[in-house]
Amino acid sequence: MLAAYRSAVFRTPEESLPDDFYVVTASNPFGKEVGSVVNNRRQLDLARRLDSLGVPRFFVTGFSPDFTHAEIGYGLRCDLVAALQLGRHYNQDAVFRVSGDDLWLVDCASGEQEPIGKFVCSA
Repeated sequence: MLAAYRSAVFRTPEESLPDDFYVVTASNPFGKEVGSVVNNRRQLDLARRLDSLGVPRFFVTGFSPDFTHAEIGYGLRCDLVAALQLGRHYNQDAVFRVSGDDLWLVDCASGEQEPIGKFVCSA
């Protein structure tokens, strides 16, 4: 698992966040950068899939700590199984789990959850 996942920081336009949710993106499959055109297409496909499944979503963008890298994703109120299925479908190494103030990195291959600190998010 890429070390960069453990140092991600987040932004969302939402003023109020649910206590428990998952952050899922379709960008950069298996941690390999594929460019904005491909990533935008993948994110649109993810949005359509969420709509078809009836899963409400809100924007959450993950950044590197120096803000030189960003990946648009969605906060999802769903269960672990659904979050992992989405992550696997979009060839993601991991998804993030937010529970209260705690942030977890969840390996899409194994489902193993690793606590990585506090979830800090700015608007």
